[in-house]
Amino acid sequence: MTEAAPKSPRTPRRSRRVSRPAAPGTDERPGDHPLDALAEEDAPGAWGEGQAAERSREAELRRDKPPHWS
Repeated sequence: MTEAAPKSPRTPRRSRRVSRPAAPGTDERPGDHPLDALAEEDAPGAWGEGQAAERSREAELRRDKPPHWS
């Protein structure tokens, strides 16, 4: 029988995942936010909701009323 060569101590493998900087205007650390917090897109103001939006929407509807509805 032949003797096996002694195993050399190996360094642990490094991750091969590419790490790139975040795109401009995005959150650099999205995982650091609490899970119960609303995302910016889900906030009422992002969808045009809220008291000021309701008033402006009603004004818009009154302004865009067809002539035969007057």
